[in-house]
Amino acid sequence: MSLRELAKQFKGKTFTDKDVAEACEKLGIDPISAGELQDHIYQLEYDERMAQVIPLVLEALSKLNYISDDEDPEAKDELEKANEQIEYDIAKICEDNGVRYLDIVFLRHLSKQISDILLASYNRISNMGASVFAELAKKELGDELEIKALAEKYTEIAKEKAGVQEVVEDAEDKKEEEKDGE
Repeated sequence: MSLRELAKQFKGKTFTDKDVAEACEKLGIDPISAGELQDHIYQLEYDERMAQVIPLVLEALSKLNYISDDEDPEAKDELEKANEQIEYDIAKICEDNGVRYLDIVFLRHLSKQISDILLASYNRISNMGASVFAELAKKELGDELEIKALAEKYTEIAKEKAGVQEVVEDAEDKKEEEKDGE
């Protein structure tokens, strides 16, 4: 049996060091003090609150609106207000679900976890793209992928793009000249 199971057994009860020592002996676990058990009970209760609250917080976060830079100013204000409301909704979730003031650090931890997951997803996708690009470059430039070969290819591509742009601009200029000549 684990200390967590011991904590479940004593949760909500009054107990002494002697009670805890006897229970530990019966369960075949190393003895702990009543104070240590109280810490484990606190952790158990915290975990239970978090198991209840975190899905509700994530549900509230799912209402987050994407706001385009090109959004109409009035619509943008409405979306920003709706996003700000999420803060209040999360505070209300904590209030309604018995989260203690000392527990609110979970929000910081959850924020970091979400940030870490998003960053890891970004890195995974970026690395996937880099691997594909590297394989394609190897086919074109060889297995060694020397910086010089990459620089030369980059210059070649830049010149091609500039040439294409010049050709397009020249064609547009000719069309304008033809219209002006008519």
